[in-house]
Amino acid sequence: KLRLMYAYPNRFPWELTRLLREHPRVLRYLDIPVQHVATPVLRAMKRAGSGDQVRAILDRLREEVPGITLRTTLLLGFPGETDEDAAAAVEFVHTYGIGRLGAFAYSPEEGTSSFELGGRVDERVAKQRVAAVLAARDAVLAAAQRARIGATLEVLVDESHATRVVGRPDSDAPEVDLIATIEGSRAKVGERVRAVVVDVDAEHNLICREAP
Repeated sequence: KLRLMYAYPNRFPWELTRLLREHPRVLRYLDIPVQHVATPVLRAMKRAGSGDQVRAILDRLREEVPGITLRTTLLLGFPGETDEDAAAAVEFVHTYGIGRLGAFAYSPEEGTSSFELGGRVDERVAKQRVAAVLAARDAVLAAAQRARIGATLEVLVDESHATRVVGRPDSDAPEVDLIATIEGSRAKVGERVRAVVVDVDAEHNLICREAP
């Protein structure tokens, strides 16, 4: 099955939503890095659109593709970012239930246009803002993953061990998202296995058993 990664939000080809919704070989998953949701920060980054437009894009995606998993990226500590801007990013993660998320602190690079911008954020403050966003993500993940206990899902096997296999449901991309362990399974790598979620580990990964 195909997974769509790194779609630019303000140039998203909306005809793809039908493909995401209807094609049996395309997963209902989209990586769409918004970078920020505070309009002043987006403008400083020279990104098209506003915070409201970012939210409207995600609203439309969820309306047109029910059950879609959205992954995004946020950059904290960009020059000129205020405490209010950073708080808006945290609120966005909570409000939109963003559990698949990468968050990074801005790092000044000589020769880039942002290097000359005023209002540089202290490195320690930027890291604190990243930590706050990741804490919000983890709270979302903890609730969402525990809500899946008892559910039956399909897992693509990535690793096969003596007493278990490790893989991913459709909601998780390799390397950047979460995993699912199926205890007692002897499935082979590349197989898809129906599994029942029985628990969640400390890192919010699913613990499963094969479905009867």
